[in-house]
Amino acid sequence: MKLESGVFKRVLILAGSRLWLNIYFWVFLIILKFPDADDQNIYSTPFYNSVMLFYMLFFALLSYINNLLLLPKLLFQKRRIAYFISALLLLLSISFLYTFTLKKLPQIYPGLNTEMSIIMSPLSTDHSFEGIVNDMQSYFAFMFMWLVIFTLAGIYHHSINKLKQMEAELNNKRETELTFLKNQLNPHFLFNTLNNLYGLTLKKSDEVPSFILKLSSILRYILYESDTYKISFEKEKEIIQAYVDIELLRVTNSKFNQFTINTDQPAEIPPLIWLPILENVFTHNRMLDTLEIDFRFTIQNNELNVYCKNNIATIPSLPTKKEGGIGLSNLKKRIELLYPNKHEILITKNSESFIIELKINLN
Repeated sequence: MKLESGVFKRVLILAGSRLWLNIYFWVFLIILKFPDADDQNIYSTPFYNSVMLFYMLFFALLSYINNLLLLPKLLFQKRRIAYFISALLLLLSISFLYTFTLKKLPQIYPGLNTEMSIIMSPLSTDHSFEGIVNDMQSYFAFMFMWLVIFTLAGIYHHSINKLKQMEAELNNKRETELTFLKNQLNPHFLFNTLNNLYGLTLKKSDEVPSFILKLSSILRYILYESDTYKISFEKEKEIIQAYVDIELLRVTNSKFNQFTINTDQPAEIPPLIWLPILENVFTHNRMLDTLEIDFRFTIQNNELNVYCKNNIATIPSLPTKKEGGIGLSNLKKRIELLYPNKHEILITKNSESFIIELKINLN
């Protein structure tokens, strides 16, 4: 079923391509003009059909020389004056040759009239240059409107392609930057976590095996499961809980800590949005005897809310300010790339507490 769906999708894309839209147009025009050949009785129907296609060739030349040559080489390169001069010369040449052909063919094939033409206008019997110029005025006016329509279609097509190209370049840039930010985040997390493990081993803590087991599950998640645009909320909840359990192993008094993680409906979110926030709490407050944390990670009405409030150390802690600043700076850049104009982030700091509030519209 999936293979059939993919084939059907490719067929739809091909059917709506520029090439096929042009084919549809000319086939429609031919079908529209073919009944005119049935009214003729001097020559055979195939002959009239051939004449009709020959007349259409002038309009095809006018259309595609303009759209495939003049527009991309001149107008789209901002050579506007050169384009308008070239288009005018093209228009004069095609309309002159078209009028000349309409007047000349009945001389070669007596009884052939101008009903085969896409447009019909009275023609004089004057076959001189002046006579052709006088008769071509009506055809020139029609071809001018024809050229304007095809030019507008070409400009529209060019604009759509330009927009798609810009979107593709923007998406590539966004993916590159997101990959860079995630690669920056993972070593940062590992560095901090290994510091915790080092502290536990110095104390010869019995929690080391449990710590390593939970750490391996988090690293497995970061390496193999988080390399995606979105992931289920429930999976993120498991990893948040594992991370919190690891960090709380070094906290002597955790009765003041509250972690709320829930959603009002199944949802998918970008992975590891929460990690820089919790890292900031546990990394910069190692000197505190009692760490107080109120962390909420919730989704309601398709809005992701992250709230984190913690008490802060009164003296500087390791690592340095430069190292510790990677996480939150990383978070701001990543959220801006993922949800431009659809998020709010507020950071409040006073002498007693540090608060981060993040709201993201997931729609």
